[in-house]
Amino acid sequence: MMISTRRKNKKNKDIVDGSDQFASQSRADHIMTRRSQNFIRCQRKIIIPFGIFLWIILRSTHYDDVLFSPTILYRTISIYRKEKPRIIWLENQNNLANAQLIYDFTNSRKSKLKISQPWDTKARIEHDLEDFEDGDCKAMHDWQLKTYPSCNNIHENDFLDYIYITSGGWRDVWKSFEFNGQPYAIKTLVFEDTEFRFRDSERHRRDANSYSMLQTSSHIMNIYGYCVNTALFDFVDGGTLLDMLESKVTLSWSSEEKLRYSWQLAKGLADLHSVGNVHGSAAIAHTDISPDQYLWFDNMFKLNDFNRARFIRWNSAKEQACPFQIGLSPGRNRSPEEYHDDSLLTEKIDVYSLGNAFMQILTGSSDILPQLKENDAIKKIMRGQVQLQVDFIETLDDKELTICHAMKMCHVMEPSRRSSSIDVEIYLRRKLDEFHIKRY
Repeated sequence: MMISTRRKNKKNKDIVDGSDQFASQSRADHIMTRRSQNFIRCQRKIIIPFGIFLWIILRSTHYDDVLFSPTILYRTISIYRKEKPRIIWLENQNNLANAQLIYDFTNSRKSKLKISQPWDTKARIEHDLEDFEDGDCKAMHDWQLKTYPSCNNIHENDFLDYIYITSGGWRDVWKSFEFNGQPYAIKTLVFEDTEFRFRDSERHRRDANSYSMLQTSSHIMNIYGYCVNTALFDFVDGGTLLDMLESKVTLSWSSEEKLRYSWQLAKGLADLHSVGNVHGSAAIAHTDISPDQYLWFDNMFKLNDFNRARFIRWNSAKEQACPFQIGLSPGRNRSPEEYHDDSLLTEKIDVYSLGNAFMQILTGSSDILPQLKENDAIKKIMRGQVQLQVDFIETLDDKELTICHAMKMCHVMEPSRRSSSIDVEIYLRRKLDEFHIKRY
């Protein structure tokens, strides 16, 4: 039996002798041992089974279906002492082997993050994607194959401040404001009944790349940020050419205004077809030219919306551009060749549709062949029977006849004989100078 003796020091404090200290230490060791045993039992019964369950869930989950982007992500969990902003840059690569290390933690306790964006075979099968380069048909330019996202510009915005405006075919349109009150537009993937698809991501990659290549053109709308299916643009409250046609505003335009605006439409398309045009062929086709694609902004019409665009390839063996195909072309603002199944198309489909816009400016009609049902109108378009009535042409003045001639340059049935958008723009610009009409 161990007896503890206590004695007082000068300050009347108890001093425990050595034998009592050893006893206290033994009791503490015993308590710690029991706690360790309890923790090990907890690990065996709860933590380890939960970890196995979590591992099974993660193994069975396709990251491509749950992440915000079509990205294959290799990562381990990093433990942060406090919250830090996560900064990620994405760069498209042709295959997984070329994945680049884009963010490397300097602290060895934390993980390395590797991100790549290959369109693998499984994705092509599931989402009906096709190889862009095929046989002798290769990309004209590297930018046709790459993506240049700026996701930080998107994520720094407060999504709770977004104001819903409308929805298009593929994306919802929202309105928000800069710190100085300047409004801007945000387009996001349509929320309702829409799942992520690689096909949509590819569509919006082409859209963003087209805007980026056209940033020096004052006849194309601006883009300020892009991340997968989301992008930032100027906010437009001036409406579209279609809005003006439907509200009959165009009927009050003078012949000078009609000619000026017709040139602005042609200039926007000519700028698009000029990008990368080093082989005498456009590198981008819009494929959806219509009055609702021209927005009224900065007191002029600007071309907009390239998510239906096609990047054009080049056949180095034949020294000519490779045609492309589009599965479905609805509406009556199309060229004759677009209504034929499996037609091989070129950028000349845009030129024909530009001629339709000229006709609508002249007539003030919001549609082509409005007196006919759509199916009957399409049949006439396929036969090349889109033309103005003779008695109507006789009422036009010289400036309006200039627009009429530009329309005929666009409405040539054979695509190879159809004028280019650049030729149409040059013709209208010279006529503006001849009539001493300002371009803006």
